[in-house]
Amino acid sequence: MESHSNEDLWRQVSIGLDSVGADEFQPNFLNLVEAVGADQCMVFSYRENHVECLLARSFVDHKAGRKLAETYLDGWYVNDPLHAEVMALSSGKSVVYEMNKIKSAMTAKYAEIFFGKPGISDKVSVLSAGDTLRISVNFYKRGPNTTWLLTSQTITHPIARIMGKAALLHYELAAKPNYPQPLSALSNREREVCLGVLRGRKAEAIAADLAITPNSVVTYRRRAYAKLGVNSRADLFSLCRT
Repeated sequence: MESHSNEDLWRQVSIGLDSVGADEFQPNFLNLVEAVGADQCMVFSYRENHVECLLARSFVDHKAGRKLAETYLDGWYVNDPLHAEVMALSSGKSVVYEMNKIKSAMTAKYAEIFFGKPGISDKVSVLSAGDTLRISVNFYKRGPNTTWLLTSQTITHPIARIMGKAALLHYELAAKPNYPQPLSALSNREREVCLGVLRGRKAEAIAADLAITPNSVVTYRRRAYAKLGVNSRADLFSLCRT
């Protein structure tokens, strides 16, 4: 992973802020996540007795990242030491937590499932509450990583807090898309191809619909599947039903 200067980071922060509420936000947000050296990012929204995954992306192992999110949603969120913290936040408030502040509050089983087994060595979480949502934005480091920038408070607290607030604003402002939420992280063309696949269209038909070549359809589909961590049409259907 290449290093980034502070000027580059703040430029990417600006790009992310400019796209809040638009389809381009999540790809821009993920570019910034990668720029700060995070190997994985999860965004969860919390309501009473209900948690939703708004974004799950691992730059190391897409399937493993998605599986961790599914496991968390399957009741394990109640064991998260930050669950009570985010639920207690008042509107307009945000707070940054680093791994050393929450590790001792984890049960051994929780720590093994979400950190030990997947090889996650560090985490920074931003909890934010708005008028309609309360969310956690979680950045993870897997193993040694010299470009992990979220351990220095001089960078962690300004950038991480801004990213958390931007994510909250985006998910509060953005109208619910007319496509499955997992497709939000794709480019417009990749999403259009996946929607064609979900409608049962063949590559040639999708190409005609979009005025592109069948080879381009295959390329966009391959890129989309890689980003989503799926390998087949059946996997795509399964992902978009959750």
